[in-house]
Amino acid sequence: MGIDRGTDEWSAVDLIGQPENINASYGLMDGSGSRLAELLREDRGAAYTTWLDFPTLSALVADNALLLGGAGWYHWVGVRDYAADGLSIANSAPGWCGVYDTLNEAQFRALGPFAAVVVPIHWEFPPPADA
Repeated sequence: MGIDRGTDEWSAVDLIGQPENINASYGLMDGSGSRLAELLREDRGAAYTTWLDFPTLSALVADNALLLGGAGWYHWVGVRDYAADGLSIANSAPGWCGVYDTLNEAQFRALGPFAAVVVPIHWEFPPPADA
C-alpha cells in the first residue's frame, strides 16, 4: 500500500513542498496539479493531470478519484460524485466565488479552465510489478 503519511492539512502541505510548490499567499503554485499527481503516483501508483471539459469530467467521476482546480477560480477541490445539478465537491472554502458543495456546468465555464488530477480507483494500488 502507500507510504504511511500524516492525514491532516499541514502534513499534506509539507508533502507538497513549501514554499516552492504551495504557500499561504498563493496556494498551489502550479495550477495544472502536476505536483499533486506526482505525489499520488509516488504513493498510490497511478495518477495523471489533464485539462478537461465538463462532460468528460462528469463521465470520469464513476471510475476515478478526482481533484479539480479552476484557473479562474484559484482553488482546488475534491470531486465526490456527479449529480443532476452538477459535481458534488469537497470544498474547503464553501462560498468561494459562489460555489458551495456543488459545481455546475455554468460555474465550471465561468471559473475555468479546469485542471483535474485523476486517480483510477479500479486499479490495484500499487500496481502489480509486471504492470
